[in-house]
Amino acid sequence: MSAEPDTVPVHQSLIQPILLAGAPREPVILLWTLTAAFCLPLRGWFLLPLAFAFHAGLTACARRDDQFFPILLRALKFRVRYA
Repeated sequence: MSAEPDTVPVHQSLIQPILLAGAPREPVILLWTLTAAFCLPLRGWFLLPLAFAFHAGLTACARRDDQFFPILLRALKFRVRYA
């Protein structure tokens, strides 16, 4: 008998976060929905570079730490208890 511990193969889709264009799914959907809501009816095309910059920031945060946004949301949720 071998002394190795038993291992179970885990599919990578269960480990890796769900990303849209390199950024976490929920913030990206919120960002581009709000951008479309303000740009299309209000002709606020000047907001598009700001949205692209924010998306680049989301991508950089996700590349550095893939659990950044779940932890940020949890910290904002329990902010009242920490104060």
